[in-house]
Amino acid sequence: MYVKRHPVPFAEYLPGRALLEKLITRFADEMPNDFIAGTGTGALPVAGTTIGDVICFEVAYDGLVRDNVNRGAELLVIQTNNASFGRKGESEQQLAMSRLRAVEHGRATVQVSTSGQSAIIAPDGTILSQTGLYEPGVLTAQLPLRTTHTLATRLGIVPEMALTALAVIAMLGALLHTRRSPRTTPHDHDTTPTGTDQKRRGVEATRVVVCVPTYNERDNLPDTARRLRTANPAVDLLVIDDASPDGTGDIADELAAADSHIHVLHRAGKSGLGSAYIAGFTWALQHGYDVIVEMDADGSHQPEQLPRLLDALTGADLAIGSRWIPGGTVHNWPRSRLILSRGANAYVRAALGVPLRDATAGFRAYRADVLRARDLTLVASQGYCFQVDLAWRAWQSGFRVIEVPIDFVERERGASKMNRSIVAEGFWRVGWWALSSRRRGPATTRTPHGPSTTAIPAPAPPGDPAPATSTTAPTDSTTETGPSATSTPAGRS
Repeated sequence: MYVKRHPVPFAEYLPGRALLEKLITRFADEMPNDFIAGTGTGALPVAGTTIGDVICFEVAYDGLVRDNVNRGAELLVIQTNNASFGRKGESEQQLAMSRLRAVEHGRATVQVSTSGQSAIIAPDGTILSQTGLYEPGVLTAQLPLRTTHTLATRLGIVPEMALTALAVIAMLGALLHTRRSPRTTPHDHDTTPTGTDQKRRGVEATRVVVCVPTYNERDNLPDTARRLRTANPAVDLLVIDDASPDGTGDIADELAAADSHIHVLHRAGKSGLGSAYIAGFTWALQHGYDVIVEMDADGSHQPEQLPRLLDALTGADLAIGSRWIPGGTVHNWPRSRLILSRGANAYVRAALGVPLRDATAGFRAYRADVLRARDLTLVASQGYCFQVDLAWRAWQSGFRVIEVPIDFVERERGASKMNRSIVAEGFWRVGWWALSSRRRGPATTRTPHGPSTTAIPAPAPPGDPAPATSTTAPTDSTTETGPSATSTPAGRS
């Protein structure tokens, strides 16, 4: 015996009954009970053969019919009533579905109805015999019994999944196309350096500070600081420590006492990577630095490659050390991290339209103007997602962004701060930014990502407010230490 596997909602069962009966009280009287869905397929042995039985509009669900064929059904049978539809089009629709299933699975099909249309259908969909609505009759025909499987049966749900994926890709493509619709705005500007301007924009005579957030990095910080100062003797180091329980802050103070180029910013507690960098940026802007660099404390970023980023700033406003452009490499990452990073960056490109291969990278150098143009107190992300936030908005605002290949080496000591909540935050924030910017209108013309030696210009979208210049320090207390330190507030969002 076959028990219907897919009862009709609002006719044979009430979805969300507990809630709907409270909202619409008549449901309790008109539908006091629910049909119970069956669990077995309709492949039934009958007179030496196997039929595939489905009931009424279950024929609309290709998976139910396919299950029967895969269980050996040589003939399909659709039993139905249709009395409640009267002389409307539902009976014709159901007959069309039965013909579709016959062709899909290469099976002769019999539709038996007590009041609707009954029919005998050949495997090619031809109707061999049928009755009309409310017309009694006896139908006979010789039908082939088949056991072979059609391509549709063998592929199963694959075509549906492929078409769904193509639809998603098409929608994303349409979104990116509208974002790239050309238009000009008062904010458009070309920042290509030429002549004396290139000398002005060079980094040889500028003050550079590298911001390195720390939390329980006592085993890594001394080596990172030594390598940085050895390879870049004119560059300053700012350690932003979140009250590390392992004493990292004390080690940072010792380094600062021995080297006038090293400074320490102590914070009251762990508040997230994004918050730590914002505090460091604010400190650097207050102290007049021209170039501000992000770098991890764990040795994954190579201090010896910092000159690559600084040289790139000759023709750009933001230089990102990229793992995913030609020349970039990643060492000692498990496959799961590789997939996560590449997938996240693909998601960022599709959602936001930003032509960067590694928008999540954490080794980067900003000209101070890029950070001054953003109200840092409005940077909401506390995790790694803030990297995407700053890169995307810098690009949107017309600053020139360049990617430079780097070698990324997974840490050897300590534990990564990456976790599921950080991944989840990145997913929903990027989606929200994409929807919000979509409501404001299409973005400006974008130059496709080119070689790593070519900056990526992009004018800002119209209607955006003038870039904010506020770097007001918030209320949480932080202190700076160094050779000539004074107590200085530094902000975070």
